[in-house]
Amino acid sequence: TTEPANSRDWNRDTEHWSLYGLVAWELAQDWTLTLEARYVNEDLTVSGPDTAAIIDPFFLLGSGDTVPPPANSLTDEDSDSYVVPKATLQWQAQDDIQIYASIGEGVKPSGISTITGGAAGFEPETYRFDQEKMWAYELGAKSAWLGGTLTANGAVFYQDYTDKQAVTQVQLANGTIGIGPVNAGSAHVLGMELELNWQPLDGLLLNLGYTLLDTEYDQFVQDTRSASNIARAGNCAVVPAAPLNPPSPTPQFACTIDLSGKRLEGAPTSSLLAGLSYVAPLEGELSVLYGLQSTYQSKRYQSEFNDLAFDAFWLLNFNLGLLSDSWEVIAYMDNATDDDTIKSGFTAPDFDSFSFISNPPPSTFVTTNMGFYSLPDPRTVGIRASFRF
Repeated sequence: TTEPANSRDWNRDTEHWSLYGLVAWELAQDWTLTLEARYVNEDLTVSGPDTAAIIDPFFLLGSGDTVPPPANSLTDEDSDSYVVPKATLQWQAQDDIQIYASIGEGVKPSGISTITGGAAGFEPETYRFDQEKMWAYELGAKSAWLGGTLTANGAVFYQDYTDKQAVTQVQLANGTIGIGPVNAGSAHVLGMELELNWQPLDGLLLNLGYTLLDTEYDQFVQDTRSASNIARAGNCAVVPAAPLNPPSPTPQFACTIDLSGKRLEGAPTSSLLAGLSYVAPLEGELSVLYGLQSTYQSKRYQSEFNDLAFDAFWLLNFNLGLLSDSWEVIAYMDNATDDDTIKSGFTAPDFDSFSFISNPPPSTFVTTNMGFYSLPDPRTVGIRASFRF
């Protein structure tokens, strides 16, 4: 409710440019090879204060306000450039059947995080992260049947990650804990997708989509002094800690934690989407629309620690509308069964204390972590209207 005593400005400036090209070559009748490439260049400049704010929520300083000390501004830069290729081989086996195979690379650029800009000072080297690279391999087919009224598409794919970016607690040079990105060694996704669209009658459309995923961090080893990270990982190999600034007169230790074998965050094993829509003609240009959509997702983990899971859920939505050539009015009911399964949230450390002591052996004390949950939308009924001209 009061103006900060001292300005604490954070600034980011990103300059991005890229070039894209594609060449398609008809190798033989019904065989096509497509080669693609994109060149990307990014220059990032970040600046922020060199000191953290002082938070006084319990009025220990008398005010209860956030009182930032005077701060100098630090500036650092990151530059990244790369080429991402893709190759696709297509075989038109029949007029209504195409089989394809592709291989391509994807990259998330390196950078400097400011995710804790409101609570911690700027430490560019601590918040710096490397590229994330992913090679994707896919084999699939697209087909049409029953005179084109039924389309069936399917694919199997494998995604191989190197230096996958993940957000977690990191140790700052001053010994405190912040939030920032780290690079996991490697991870993979093995999956399958199926899609069916069928129009058995004029105006009636049925659709079904299904995805099956197997995901895993193959190698994810990290040094940390965060009590929360150590408790959530459930393992620790004590190692010397990175030097502090200013230096500490006593030996500093950290934990090497291993998250290898954990599932990737936010990835359900199974996902299903099914729908039905029927448009029936009325008098003149008017038509009536009946619609039903159902969505399913299996259990997902909130983070790479796999300590907070969201349960599987089903959603059922209905539509009923009146259509014309130039306007439509559609009544809808979302979440018709009023399902209240929690679908999103996050964890955060509660007040805790933690110490590495060389003699006796290292010891820890951690209070229970906090969980924050977003309640799902309840059953919702409404009307949408649109007009085209």
